[in-house]
Amino acid sequence: MPSSLTDSGRWEGNVGEFLRAPGGLRGTIAEFGRLHAVGTDVVTWDVDQFGLGFQAMGVQYPFVGADAFGHSGAAGAQAFADPRSGVAYGYVRRRFAFPGGAAPENERLAAAVVRAAVEV
Repeated sequence: MPSSLTDSGRWEGNVGEFLRAPGGLRGTIAEFGRLHAVGTDVVTWDVDQFGLGFQAMGVQYPFVGADAFGHSGAAGAQAFADPRSGVAYGYVRRRFAFPGGAAPENERLAAAVVRAAVEV
């Protein structure tokens, strides 16, 4: 089964299948990870930080690099790529998280995943 279907694998392989741009993969990833806007999210009404189409994850999760990017889902899902550690993280829940957005367990779980990947 392809790694993109099982939420496993390194971010370079998964992202590389979808991002082919004139600046190359590294340039595209750098642009996605660069902070482009800070302000109130019109869906959640929370103050948030955004790259190009993604949330800037470095502020929300201090254990990832400043150029990490991803997005949460309304039911508690969370996905991000962290170029600094080389980790691609994906998490989904069976039940809706309250009040929406990334489920609270994501912070501890994602920190453990990044820590384990960096220590290997």
